[in-house]
Amino acid sequence: MKINLVRSIIAGGVLTLIAGQASAVTLYWDQFAGFNDNSEIPANSIDFSGQLTDPKAPANVYSDVAWLPAPSSPQSTLNIQGFDSGVLGAFDVGVTHIISTLTATNNVIPSGYTYSVDIDANLGFYSDAARTLSLGGIFPDFNTINITYLETVNDGVCEPDNNPTGPAGGNCDDLYTFALGGFDALEFNYLGQDYALLFDILPGAGAVRFPAGGNQIWTLEPDVGDSNISQLHVTATLVTVPEPATLALMGLGLAGLGFASRRRRLTGMAA
Repeated sequence: MKINLVRSIIAGGVLTLIAGQASAVTLYWDQFAGFNDNSEIPANSIDFSGQLTDPKAPANVYSDVAWLPAPSSPQSTLNIQGFDSGVLGAFDVGVTHIISTLTATNNVIPSGYTYSVDIDANLGFYSDAARTLSLGGIFPDFNTINITYLETVNDGVCEPDNNPTGPAGGNCDDLYTFALGGFDALEFNYLGQDYALLFDILPGAGAVRFPAGGNQIWTLEPDVGDSNISQLHVTATLVTVPEPATLALMGLGLAGLGFASRRRRLTGMAA
């Protein structure tokens, strides 16, 4: 009983110190994201529309892409929308927000293709709710995420070598693959505290992530000849990064727990 109490005190003390050092912070934000019209592969295979004109947005990016190029009709399309704290609320430690949503509209097309395009995104942070006092300088100008997608003909006769039936349950599911490098954690220091933003992709309506935890999203296309809409979400979570002194103390606390456990075993053997 005494040894259990010692272990609880050590563990509780370490966790209390870590929590005490995590200073409270509220960060206001906005996200401007679009498709880069100089990144499409194959060349001249995508139509771009809806150019972002806000000065906070990256240059030469568009909110919508469509394939096959006009005059093919109907086209399948992909839209990206960025959000901000005025819509979804500010970032606090431990809070996860959807910062962008991609909406795919899939139609029957003449043949299946594989496309690739870059998404450029500016994620800005501010100290005020009106988002006028920028914390620029601690974040990169913009981040680039490459997305590759396998588009099926959506007519119920999807070629196996183009794209097999996917795990979303549809007959001609499409596959979106995100380059993982674009989701690396972003670390920064604000008011003397180290923080990190952790990014992820999540399937929305009509989509599934497979394999779990991977960088592939399958969209659901269950009905022959129907237009199907699916959504994918990019999320960010704000966390604190422990200081080296805190990590060292955590190590001492864990060592203390190990010592207490070893002492209990030795005492039991002596008995």
